[in-house]
Amino acid sequence: RTIEQLDGTLNGIPESLWWHALILTFLETGERAGAIVHAEWSWLQRDWLYVPAIVRKGSTREKAYRLTERTMKLLTKIRHCTEDDTYIFS
Repeated sequence: RTIEQLDGTLNGIPESLWWHALILTFLETGERAGAIVHAEWSWLQRDWLYVPAIVRKGSTREKAYRLTERTMKLLTKIRHCTEDDTYIFS
């Protein structure tokens, strides 16, 4: 409920949308914050998020996460709000 009440923007993205998508991405992947906040649009393919080994703890293997339809809809909305072609959560 708190997230829904946010009415500011982060780099042109509605704050409530940004936080909602970020938290769901954390919950669905279990990835460390460093990997997710630096996630790139190129890592997102259909409903999969591919996290390269280089940004994961230990840097030993890539990991793929299937994201829910709900999260994908939020990420699509972010994509339409941002001019950043590199980072999802810029």
